[in-house]
Amino acid sequence: MKKTLKVALSALLISTMLIPAASFADNTSNSVTSTSTTASITASTPASTPAASSHHIAGLPNEPVYEYNPNVYIEGKKVDFRNTQEIQEVNGTYQVVTVNRPILIVRGRTMLPLRAFIYYITDYVNTVKSNVGGAIGPSDVVYWDPGYKSNRPDGFVIDSVRYDNTLSYHYNVPADPWKLGFFIRMPYIVKATLKPYHYILYKTDVPPLIMDDGVTYLPLRAEANAFGYGVKFDQATNSIYISKNLPIEYGSEFQKITDIVPPNGMISGNVGVVSFDGNTGSLETETSKYGDYTTEYVEPWK
Repeated sequence: MKKTLKVALSALLISTMLIPAASFADNTSNSVTSTSTTASITASTPASTPAASSHHIAGLPNEPVYEYNPNVYIEGKKVDFRNTQEIQEVNGTYQVVTVNRPILIVRGRTMLPLRAFIYYITDYVNTVKSNVGGAIGPSDVVYWDPGYKSNRPDGFVIDSVRYDNTLSYHYNVPADPWKLGFFIRMPYIVKATLKPYHYILYKTDVPPLIMDDGVTYLPLRAEANAFGYGVKFDQATNSIYISKNLPIEYGSEFQKITDIVPPNGMISGNVGVVSFDGNTGSLETETSKYGDYTTEYVEPWK
């Protein structure tokens, strides 16, 4: 298949984002070598049996979901996502509200509320709360991107959640050059920058999922790692430590598929590079320097 128009695919990914020494990655190719993590760090489930949750996964109502109440420390500070703040529209005006976003367990994976985690690590609510109270809310760093008509053979429409911190520059938030795409029920996370163009593709065994209350959840390790944080589980104290001082570990639950700073500034033409098209939910592998590539549709998680 010839990519006459795919030259702009890389830029398209970035633009659409406007609306988580154990490993070595060669930044000039898609070559990635990973090692398994140690048992003390890979433990992703609590030692005790979690309680069944009243939450259900949208589109998968029969999938068991459990609630988990560990001690979560982010950069040494204890964080309780059951008592966290978001900005929501209330009776026509945007207000700071306190919400309950419990940590969940799905298929043995600890799941974090995506927006609540991002808001915490960016200190978003505290930064913009002086701008709430009106009919127009402040610029967000998390964007819901609904899928549209799908050309996939199975007709599956892919919704996504995007992260882009650069839009908050006028609130004196340090600009984060990384932009991320999380695709509902698709096991791939895209992380990219411009100037220079740097593309990273991760794979997680449990993908981003939407609960019946509309809240998006992502495996804790995948979400933390995608933002540059390492994770350590301590079952003895029922604690989870999230810090940029901890190593990012790769294994079966979270893998790095592609890590490339392409010399030509785009994915197209870099033979062997694998990318993910979030519109169609397909993996695309470059097969020639002339822009040929193969396409493989990814089955939605179920």
